[in-house]
Amino acid sequence: MGLESLPIAEHWDCHCTGDCCRGTLVALTAADRRRLAEQRWDELPEFRGQKIIWRHGLLRPTYSLAKRRDGSCIFLQPDGLCRIHVELGEAAKPRVCRMFPMQIVEGYGRRWVALRRYCPSAATDKGRRLAEHLPAVESLLADDPEWPQAGPPPPLIPGAAGDWRALELATGAVRRLLTDERFPPVRRLVHLAIWADQLRQCRLRRVAADDLPELLDMLEQIAVGDGRIDTWFRRREPAGRAGRLLFRQALLEHLRLSPENLVAPSLVERWRLMAAAWAFARGRGRVPPLGGKEGNVTFEQLEEPIGALPPEALRPLTRYFEAAAWSQQYCLCARRSWSLVESISALALAYPVAMWIIRWRSAGRSPTLADALGAVGVIDRAMSCPWLCGPRHRRRCASLLRLGDLPRLLVWYAR
Repeated sequence: MGLESLPIAEHWDCHCTGDCCRGTLVALTAADRRRLAEQRWDELPEFRGQKIIWRHGLLRPTYSLAKRRDGSCIFLQPDGLCRIHVELGEAAKPRVCRMFPMQIVEGYGRRWVALRRYCPSAATDKGRRLAEHLPAVESLLADDPEWPQAGPPPPLIPGAAGDWRALELATGAVRRLLTDERFPPVRRLVHLAIWADQLRQCRLRRVAADDLPELLDMLEQIAVGDGRIDTWFRRREPAGRAGRLLFRQALLEHLRLSPENLVAPSLVERWRLMAAAWAFARGRGRVPPLGGKEGNVTFEQLEEPIGALPPEALRPLTRYFEAAAWSQQYCLCARRSWSLVESISALALAYPVAMWIIRWRSAGRSPTLADALGAVGVIDRAMSCPWLCGPRHRRRCASLLRLGDLPRLLVWYAR
């Protein structure tokens, strides 16, 4: 099965920012572990007494590269370069490291390559066209027989049977809604949230693919023409009490992914996280210090409008959602066990999360490109984060959709 790039133009080249080496779980294959053993890092004085590889689980263990106390990779140098790469070359690195930020997505009998946008170079489309990197990815696949195979397709709604043709038609509707240039990005996401909720209420069990296009087309028309949308944007009302609490819970779990907010494995840091969880549950008073940022801003301040983002800050956020619509990473990768409407809810929720983070990072001044890249990095990491791809966040996203609070969150934080 050959590799394809997306129909949209994506660009990337490595600029050695080191962001991918902080807070990232680098999963290791058997071939990776053999290579690392042959490199004999444990014999060097600076690695003596340290684990190079971490084991997770007992019955079916998985393995990853070890990290330092600050959450960075054990091989990350102060200059942002990988020590394995510097001393032994790119081919000596683990498979995940050689692949990043490219990700393989499989479905509909084909395999395509997309970018992970928590790499700042990918988020700003800095470098060569992605299509130029495909030969290197194909070579990597050919050398690694352990490459995971795609599982069954996710269902459209919870409880329904998964079907590739139905999923292809539905994700096509998602793509049309998220790339509709007649509307600004936040309005497209509101349309998408309404569309997902309408699809959820259909309570489908199995629908013939021949009958589905008419239904999906009708739901698109309902979502775009929903008369409530103009009222929402005019009134700008916050979500309900339960929706605001669910949002703040999700927000704190996203903030844990920021490279600036890595929690060291110590009792002090765990206590700090517990105190932050209580503060976010209350949602009042000063925001606890996170990632070295002093707690000199209040939750109430971060609910205030910030106005339109500067074009250079808005572009990475817009590109993130457009690329997600084309790549289908939001439903065909780590959240593959979720239904499509649940994955869409998580994707739409990422926008108010990103806007809150931009407010928090830029408190007291105008937002910049760096603020937007920090927010995009967090929401992109969330697409493969275990606790944001697990059952708790799945229930949270489903609840926000069912309560009708997802569109309100989108409109509120777009102010």
